[in-house]
Order: sequence, then C-alpha cells, then structure tokens
Amino acid sequence: MNTALSHEKLLSRVETAARLGVSLRKVDYLTASGELTCVKAGRRTLFRMQDIDTYITQESHRLYRKYQHSGNRNADNRFSKFDLEKPVVYGLI
Repeated sequence: MNTALSHEKLLSRVETAARLGVSLRKVDYLTASGELTCVKAGRRTLFRMQDIDTYITQESHRLYRKYQHSGNRNADNRFSKFDLEKPVVYGLI
C-alpha cells in the first residue's frame, strides 16, 4: 500500500461541492467529463484534495486565457491580484 495515499484526506461529494462552491450535480458532471478525478471506495465517490486544487488551478488559467483573448482591457487588472500558481479555495479548510 502506498503510504502517501493512505494518509491523504479524501473528501465526499458534498464536501467537494462545498469546497468548489458548486452543486452536487456539477460535481457529478465534472467527474463524468473527466475534468475532476475521483476515487471509488465501494459505492462511495471520494476526491483527493490535490485533484481538487489541480482542477481549481486549471480553471483559473482557463478563465484568465478566456478574458485575455476576449479583448477585454481589464483582463490583466482582474487577474493581476491573484497568484495563479496557488489556487484560491473558498469553503472548507
């Protein structure tokens, strides 16, 4: 057994939805589409904190690129106050 994984905190669907600030349906959609990786434990669907943080970082970069290519002059101002290397996480700590 990999000891690194055995000590890692896993979040339920409800906890993941709260951490991302989305509905359970959105968490299910992200899982089904492959955007958010899950771990199955019997009938339970669990999420690793690292996978949630990776999704948040990727989504932050995607939104930044979207604003950048939209011709919005304020794109750099909107995102300059965020450190895109460290995901901003709201909700559970």
